[in-house]
Amino acid sequence: MSFSTEIQYYGEKFQETKEEKYFNSLYKLSYNYYKNIGYKSYHQNYHNLQDIMNSFYLNIFYFIDKYDKEKGKFHSWIGVIFTNEVFGNIYKRRKLYYVDGFYEKDSRDDDNKYDFKKEENYNKLNSIINKLQEPHKTLIIERYYNEMKGEDMAKKYGVNLQIIKNQLFGARKRMGQLKDDPDFKYKVSNRNSLGVKVNAYKGLELSSEMSTNKLGK
Repeated sequence: MSFSTEIQYYGEKFQETKEEKYFNSLYKLSYNYYKNIGYKSYHQNYHNLQDIMNSFYLNIFYFIDKYDKEKGKFHSWIGVIFTNEVFGNIYKRRKLYYVDGFYEKDSRDDDNKYDFKKEENYNKLNSIINKLQEPHKTLIIERYYNEMKGEDMAKKYGVNLQIIKNQLFGARKRMGQLKDDPDFKYKVSNRNSLGVKVNAYKGLELSSEMSTNKLGK
């Protein structure tokens, strides 16, 4: 059975039954294939590619019913999803810019007042964000890449708005520490409900090495 035929089989079976065993088989079969495309064809680095792959498979999982076999092969359908994820990621990375004074903000409000302006050192900010742990990394990306409001993030992850505000406050604090000390290390609480929800949403698990210190305190 060819690669395309196998993908077609598992895709159709997952669409028909919604059984995760078929999705898992599709994942195992295609992961390295699309990861290599990301590296070789689009020259994505490790951190960017991990985000792309997570979002790629989440989209397949949640939008499987939108596939119409009468309009084309499953391989082609998920290929379009992957390409859109790659170029969407590139676009979002170009939108996020370094703003002098960003790290010193001390408000716990959902602040629409940040004005991101293009400066030559925006890569420094992207590098710092890649060092953040969850849920800090995801919240910063959602808020400043995707321009998502605190209320929308609270609904998306099923938590109280105040938790989002507190964690954004903590995320900016950690970014300031990483700015001043690139080797700064911190750990995430394994009792952090938002961290658990964010990682579950992304199909990840919190590390067993995470400490019991609360974030954003």
